[in-house]
Parts: sequence; C-alpha cells; structure tokens
Amino acid sequence: MNAIRFISYPLIATWLVLGVFAAIPAITGLIDGWKDYLWFAAGALLYLGLRQLKFFGKNESWMQVFSHELSHTAVSLLFLHKIDSFTASSRRGKVSYRGSNVGDLFISLAPYCLPLATYILLLLRLLSTQESMYIYDILIGFTASFYICSFVAQTGTHQSDITDQGTVRAFMFIVAAWIFNATIVLLSMRGGLWGALKFIAHQYGQSLEKAWHAISAMLMS
Repeated sequence: MNAIRFISYPLIATWLVLGVFAAIPAITGLIDGWKDYLWFAAGALLYLGLRQLKFFGKNESWMQVFSHELSHTAVSLLFLHKIDSFTASSRRGKVSYRGSNVGDLFISLAPYCLPLATYILLLLRLLSTQESMYIYDILIGFTASFYICSFVAQTGTHQSDITDQGTVRAFMFIVAAWIFNATIVLLSMRGGLWGALKFIAHQYGQSLEKAWHAISAMLMS
C-alpha cells in the first residue's frame, strides 16, 4: 500500500499539470464564445438565488450530505463493491460497502470533486434536440453551482476521507479533478461531451509529447 501511495504522487502531479495546460484553451473559449454559456450561467445563478430562500436553505445541508454519500456509492459500484447500507441526514451520512481496496482513493475523494448529476445531464444532453438544448444547459449550470457550493462546504482536513488518503495527496487529487471536471463542463457547452473528451485527450497527448521531446533533448545534450 505504501508503494502504491508513493507512486501515486507523481501520477497525480502529472495529471494536475496536464489539466492546467488543457484548461487554458477552455478558458479562452469561454471568453471568446461567452454567448454559448448564457443558459449555463442562468442555471448557476438560479441555484445561487434559490439557496437564499429560507426553505431551500434549510434543506440544502441534507441535499449536500445525500449527494456526498451518493458519490461514495456510485464510485463504489463502479469498482464492483457491494453496498451494505446507505444513510443520509441533514447532519451526517454513511455508506457501508464491501470489497477490495481497489479504487479506494477514488471512492474516498469522489464527494469532493465528482459532479455526478452534472455528468449525467451532459450525457443526456447528447440525446437532446437543438431546440431543447437550453434546458439541459440551465440544469447543468444549476447542478454545477450546487456542486461548487457543496465542495467548498465539505472539503477540509476535518474529513477523514481526506486525511486517511494522505492530506497532501488527497488535495492534489481533488484540485486535479476540479480542473479536469471544470474543463470538461466548459468545453461540453460548445462541443458536447464527446468533443470535450476528444479535445482533452488530444491536449494531454500533445503535452506529453512535448515533455518527452524536451527530456530527450536534455539527455542528448
């Protein structure tokens, strides 16, 4: 386990650096094509407005806890673990599962960086018509705003999910995942989810190729 943790540091650091370089064109596209993000922005602002209402605000903590535990559950199932129990209240929640340690890093940290509902909507958006696309964009913005608020509220060293994975390693992973997911969402608003994934894969490939050539040149000199 210690060897796996040691190896994970350079891998996560590489993902983080690759993510930063891939995010730059996404941010540039946001500035240049701001009109494509208007419905997304409307959804994000709608959530921020609703959370100011007393009734909504009182239930927000439960929604955040439920989302937190649902993320644990979804990623646990992805790694073929068996779920024994699921509980969520306004103050605390818990998911019990059985299985190997495979995927433990992803399962533990998913609630702090995985916008699950946003990704589901991005997939459904692929099936929508051009006329109904704006509805999905509003919902994607709404859920993205919810997850940002949840991540900010829940992420910290008071969480055993984070400290048990090694605080430095956990925060490196969370930040890398934040950058990756934000890039996916921003690019998807213009070119769809598949287009976003293809773009990121291309950017990662180019960055790795440039790094390889740079290292080779240094070694040959």
